[in-house]
Amino acid sequence: MKKYLFITAVILTISVMANAQLRDDKNMFNHMSLGLNLGTGGIGFEVGTVCTPYLGIRAGFEAIPSFTVSPKGIANIHVNLPADYQNLPEQIKNEYPVQEYMEFDGKGKVTMKNGKFLVDIFPGKNCMFHFTVGLYAGTRQIGNLIASQVDFGTEPNLEVVERYNSDVNNPTSQVYGRSPIDVNMADGTPLFYAGNAVPAEIRVNPVKPYFGIGVGRTVPRKRVGVKGELGVMYWGTPQIYNGLSNITECEEIHDVTKVSNKLPVYPMLKITIFGRLF
Repeated sequence: MKKYLFITAVILTISVMANAQLRDDKNMFNHMSLGLNLGTGGIGFEVGTVCTPYLGIRAGFEAIPSFTVSPKGIANIHVNLPADYQNLPEQIKNEYPVQEYMEFDGKGKVTMKNGKFLVDIFPGKNCMFHFTVGLYAGTRQIGNLIASQVDFGTEPNLEVVERYNSDVNNPTSQVYGRSPIDVNMADGTPLFYAGNAVPAEIRVNPVKPYFGIGVGRTVPRKRVGVKGELGVMYWGTPQIYNGLSNITECEEIHDVTKVSNKLPVYPMLKITIFGRLF
């Protein structure tokens, strides 16, 4: 967030310097506003200034506060049991009661933080309607998810697998020298896991072009004004990563994300209350 505040401060400084040089003869940068906004992009603030009666610029920061999601039955995970495990005596198998298939529930957090630089284009000198183009820029990760096994009994299955894979390298173990057990998605994609948890991250493009339409001047003519805006932020197709592996197209995950994969844009609807600084 400090980075975005610094960028905003730089833009403000440039605007004030330009104002000192140009306000006397060109009527540029001679007004500035400060606004607070609320919408689908989160809660944020922005500063605005007037370039010409037909052009205004805004810069600021928006963030969606972190919130928790708990999807059920997010994935079925397959444990690939090698032949030398299947041929073990039942007594040893009972010490490593590995289940071949597992259903997983998820729990995660979603958030989004972006700095923004926007340009308002007014068709007429006194027009309230405007087009807006610009960029949002923020972190690539917008969420994380931890999947854990459903109804795992006395010992979570992945912890049994982890214990078995550790013992195959232990010379004092009864399973020493045997093949390790692989953990995969149902389509064979290998998974990174820790304990009984399978972590994942949701990622989008860090730089997101924006286009919108709105009503309201960049700087209100009166002391306080209200501005409405509707637009789209292009953030690309959301990708889901498990460790270094992109698992977005895995069968179960793809079923969850197939709607978002067809909509690589994020809808932006917001209301801004502006105060005129000068």
